[in-house]
Amino acid sequence: MTGAVLTLLSSQLKGMREAAKADDVRAMMQHDMRFHEIIIEASGNNVLLDMWHSLRIETGTFVSVIKSDWDLGMIAEMHAPVFQALKLRAPDLAAKQLRNHIEFFGSLVLKSTQILQSNESQNILRRADHGIEVRKTSRREKAKRSRAQSP
Repeated sequence: MTGAVLTLLSSQLKGMREAAKADDVRAMMQHDMRFHEIIIEASGNNVLLDMWHSLRIETGTFVSVIKSDWDLGMIAEMHAPVFQALKLRAPDLAAKQLRNHIEFFGSLVLKSTQILQSNESQNILRRADHGIEVRKTSRREKAKRSRAQSP
């Protein structure tokens, strides 16, 4: 890990912290994605870099952050242990911190997705229940009118 790469990572971490203070989700995601991209670029693994770009992780993460109550400051600070491990040039520690980071955010995205799906399911059920109630009322009204019209 070169000093130049560490400087770039430090700049992105600083940008994440500033975006968190400003509650700027878009800027936060840009700095977050660039932080990860710099690490992948530094690995020299072009296949991994191509895969990273093809996943378009920033889109899903952006939506998850907007639709959830994630703390942007927490998101920024979750990058600090990764940065520190890279700064120490401790590959095993860096690998551990990266794995923890990815698994933690993966679990947050999964929970957010499950909550959003659950909320959408509840909304569908409410609309369906309302529709059933409307149909029941409509049938009752028809029956009343029919009885009222009968001799």
